[in-house]
Amino acid sequence: MKKMAVSIIAVLFVIFGLSAGEAKATSYDLQYIFNGTSFDTKNNYLTANFEDFGTNTVKLTLTSNLENPAYYIQQVAFNVADNIVPKSLKFAISANGTLLSKGRIARTKQDAQNLPGGGNLGVGFDVLLRFPTAKRYRFNGSDTVVLIISGEGIDASDFDILNTTDVANVAAHVVGGHIAGADIAGLEGSTSAAITNLAATANNVPIPAAAWLLGSGLLGMIAIRRRFRK
Repeated sequence: MKKMAVSIIAVLFVIFGLSAGEAKATSYDLQYIFNGTSFDTKNNYLTANFEDFGTNTVKLTLTSNLENPAYYIQQVAFNVADNIVPKSLKFAISANGTLLSKGRIARTKQDAQNLPGGGNLGVGFDVLLRFPTAKRYRFNGSDTVVLIISGEGIDASDFDILNTTDVANVAAHVVGGHIAGADIAGLEGSTSAAITNLAATANNVPIPAAAWLLGSGLLGMIAIRRRFRK
């Protein structure tokens, strides 16, 4: 009886440990500029990371990598799986410093969101975020914005979706501020540029918080094997 109980516990470790390993985080580094010219020295201007954040909840972390304070991120657009109605999702947005609660969900509608000046490459996104233009509230530098997305049955993989032109998973609209009438890295005055990762392959990694459960699953498999040997 005691041996049977140990075996059952080991099997449960295997089941829960292996299922925990399926959770993923999907990260996009936005690099390709499809409108305008290069406006900074870094290769990736914005990082968007989607990760499972409990049942029916996904956390989107947006991290700016803009070195020049004259530039700021005005809009970010992304997609959701076709079987999910964007308007059914609930959003809670927060950010560091003076950005707190200043960002907002501008529009949510399947394939209906476009970025300014994006042409054919910047159309057909599902969700559009808009950030302030006032200097003290701008999303730039090394700012981080966190968006908690909740909806029935969603997980991080539901945001690994291309727009209608099959080009981008996530895109952003960056604005260059005016500095004494001078051109800034090719952007004159308040001319804007839209950037995207241009259909980059998603970087899927296991969520670290589930690693110990996966490890317990492996230990369970070892325990079962030893029982059978005896």
